[in-house]
Amino acid sequence: MADTGDSATKLDSGAIYRDVSQTTVCALRLFGVIVALMVVISFILALVQGMDNPTFYLLACNVVISSFVAVVLIWWYRGGDLQADKYWLLILLGCVIAIQSITTDVYVFHVIPVPQDLTTTSLAPNMSSIFTTLNTTNKSIDFPFTQPASPSPIKLTAIGNEGL
Repeated sequence: MADTGDSATKLDSGAIYRDVSQTTVCALRLFGVIVALMVVISFILALVQGMDNPTFYLLACNVVISSFVAVVLIWWYRGGDLQADKYWLLILLGCVIAIQSITTDVYVFHVIPVPQDLTTTSLAPNMSSIFTTLNTTNKSIDFPFTQPASPSPIKLTAIGNEGL
């Protein structure tokens, strides 16, 4: 009688206790590695292109912060705080981060270059030169802050309009 009681409470060392199949776990790990590579590539590209345009450093920080959220979620999943059948949440977050990485890569290489005249320190003195470069249809624009102070009104002319 004592033998049957002991064998009923013993754990079988050969038993497999899994809530999720091994195929799903392997697929999830492969997906995680692919997303991690995408994040690393996006981060490096944003840092390299950040030499020309400092706003790309913000993109690099954004990718890192999003990855930090994913690392915390993976930590919760592996620690058991997140139920085992919630692996779809990891896949969803991985897809969002993958799309973010692709968008970062596209933006880094297809952004319109910022003209050197459009800095915050030189905007007001160079306003007339900016409008001259933007003027492609024979429009003339005179602003009172680019001319010496005079009582003359603002003169705006365009094709078809002699004046306003």
